[in-house]
Amino acid sequence: MKNPPVFTQAQMVDLEEALHREKESWARLRIETIITVAKEAHNLSAKEIANRHEIGYSTLFRWIKSFEQNGVGALLCRFYRRSATGRDKAMNLFHMRVFNSERIKGKYEMEEWIANGGDTAHLGAFANLG
Repeated sequence: MKNPPVFTQAQMVDLEEALHREKESWARLRIETIITVAKEAHNLSAKEIANRHEIGYSTLFRWIKSFEQNGVGALLCRFYRRSATGRDKAMNLFHMRVFNSERIKGKYEMEEWIANGGDTAHLGAFANLG
C-alpha cells in the first residue's frame, strides 16, 4: 500500500484476542483482513490484500477506516438496514462488542502499568481482574 496505516501494539493485541474469541466467519474475515493490513501492508498493494481475502477494494478501505475510528468493535458489527428491529439488535451487539474491546484494552494497559512498576496496593479487588 502507498500509505499503510500504522496500528499500535494495543490495537494489535485487541485484534489477536478478538480473532481467538470470534466464532462468526464474517467477523473473522474482517479481523484477519485488518491483521494482514497491519503486518503486510508495506509489502503488498491494497488490491493484493483485497484479492487475498476475496473482498472488494473499497470494502478493504471501509474496514480500515472503521477500525481506525472505532477499534475492533466496529469490525464486529453488521448494520441491518431492513428493519428498525434488526438495526436495534445490531447496535446493541455493536455496543456490547465495543465495551468488551475497551475492557481488553484497559486490561492490557493495566498489565503494562503494573509491569512498569505501577503500585497495585490501592487497586484492592480490581488488581486481579482478568
